[in-house]
Amino acid sequence: MDWRKAIKVLFCAAACCSGALAGVSLDDFTVGATYHMTLATGDELEGVVDSKTDTSLVLDCKGSAYTFSATLIADYKLIAPPPQKEAPPKQTAQTSAPSAPAPDQPYDTLIVKNPENDDYGRPKENLMVVGNIVKEDNLRVTVRKSDHSEASYTFDQVVRIQRHSSENPEEDEIQRYAKALFCPQDMVLVDIPPGKANRPFLKVCIDRYEFPNKQGAMPTVNVPYDDAEKLCENAGKRLCTSLEWQWACSGREAYAYPYGFSFEKENCNSDSRTPEPSGARNRCISKFGAIDMTGNVFEWVKAVDGSKAAMGGPISKCQAVSPGAGGGAKPSTGLRCCKSN
Repeated sequence: MDWRKAIKVLFCAAACCSGALAGVSLDDFTVGATYHMTLATGDELEGVVDSKTDTSLVLDCKGSAYTFSATLIADYKLIAPPPQKEAPPKQTAQTSAPSAPAPDQPYDTLIVKNPENDDYGRPKENLMVVGNIVKEDNLRVTVRKSDHSEASYTFDQVVRIQRHSSENPEEDEIQRYAKALFCPQDMVLVDIPPGKANRPFLKVCIDRYEFPNKQGAMPTVNVPYDDAEKLCENAGKRLCTSLEWQWACSGREAYAYPYGFSFEKENCNSDSRTPEPSGARNRCISKFGAIDMTGNVFEWVKAVDGSKAAMGGPISKCQAVSPGAGGGAKPSTGLRCCKSN
């Protein structure tokens, strides 16, 4: 063995025994996938996860195997998913399959719960689904995989969604979200996930209450989408995107409602006919401190594809996105503003 590799193996082993830092969860790693890892020692490794246990993993770096504890991993980035085992279906002159992402094109990754248990009754390792998200609503998300098949998963099956926009999708986001963001007193900071070095996902300020963003005030409704944009701009803010709104409502736990997974009729105003003053119900609050995100009135947002949409409303879930239907004024639709770097 090359003496440099020998020293690195011994160094990693020594660091693992010390358990120096609180590392990442090994549930995030998939056997067979390629990762770039930054260790707490400052070393960087890139290779394929050969195997793992509850506390450690084996990384194959071009033929050299490195075994280390999860506590040693300071940061990581998915480089490539496991190789696809399925062969693509044969094509005929009469049919053609929908296009799938080429290896050098953007793709989306879903980490989903494995429905199978091992011999001891414990859930097996989470599954990784790679492809393009072709449909998403308040109930489920549908992915077209590289073999051209489609699979749908309900949100209680989904552990995490990674949306990729380029070969290195997080680089621009890291620069943007790593900047300090200070929110005015009438807004709350939404930071997903907070405290994870160099891997921020979302950082935004969002109004604490529905517009006009004042406790005890009646929400402003019957406002067209374009006028809602102007109201936010006049306040030095902008309309929220659907993803920003969703995470401000659901929190890191990805709750279905601001207060939890199960619907509680009295926690938020579920009567679509009678809006209430902002903050009238002290249990209708998200983990980040945003109030009346579900219940009361719907709120204009900008959807992932840039279209006009609305979220919230009397009995909607945090993940529910309703089409804007042209963006016209509606008696039960108001707004909430956001601000970011």
